Amino acid sequence: MVKATILAESKKRSAYPLTLVGFDIMALELMAHLRGERLMVTGRMEWNGGYSLIADHIVSMS
Repeated sequence: MVKATILAESKKRSAYPLTLVGFDIMALELMAHLRGERLMVTGRMEWNGGYSLIADHIVSMS
């Protein structure tokens, strides 16, 4: 498992910090990305003392 804080943004909301959690292969993919690299992440939202995104798919936008 890997937890990282990312600066998330969408068309409907300005940028905000969000905890991204990756398990198994998603954890390895998340660790391989460099700081500042733009990512597109899909997954499910969960509440655990704050919102976090559990990654299902990570794609580099660079």
